[in-house]
Amino acid sequence: MNKKILIIVGVVIAIILAFVGYSQYYVVRAPSDLEMLSKETVVSEEFGISFAYPTGEEGFTLVEPPAGDDKVKKSYLLFTTPGYRDFSNSTEPREAPAGISVLVYMLDEADAQATGTSTERESRIARLQNWAMDNDTLTSFSFAKATPDIIELDGVKALHYKADGLYQQDIYLASYKGRVYMLTGSYNEESDLTYRAFQDLIMTVAFD
Repeated sequence: MNKKILIIVGVVIAIILAFVGYSQYYVVRAPSDLEMLSKETVVSEEFGISFAYPTGEEGFTLVEPPAGDDKVKKSYLLFTTPGYRDFSNSTEPREAPAGISVLVYMLDEADAQATGTSTERESRIARLQNWAMDNDTLTSFSFAKATPDIIELDGVKALHYKADGLYQQDIYLASYKGRVYMLTGSYNEESDLTYRAFQDLIMTVAFD
């Protein structure tokens, strides 16, 4: 009798292990909440940039405020739709919710001339870093948590760093055709929808 029980227990355990193995290696991964959302693509021929973001009630609302600062030529602000609705309907003064921003600045003529040879491309990064330091109130460059990385966005050299502030900030700075593009994701935790959506948005950025 004991042998039969042991055999039955062994068979049950084998079935459970087989099921777990099947689940891990053969079941198709369910799409994430971001992947299930509709995407909208923003294309600006005037400012030479495009990107995509999740839209709708469970996604983000795009706000395009008028250029009130001479330095900022174009602003795209993205907030979660529920967060933007709560902020807009608030009757009390409050901080704007964490969000995503894509800002376009114009470089001075001297700073804009850095194309062609490898030496000139290196100069472009140096000038971009100098611009970031000169405009620290905009870029939070002095609050960078580590030395910025030099990466590429759609083939364009860019600086990438994270900084402290009212919210945590993930920042990309790129210069192209006489403009500086500053893309920022503000968040509380890396598990936040805003942070994850920003990582996806960065993958869709294209310059023209």
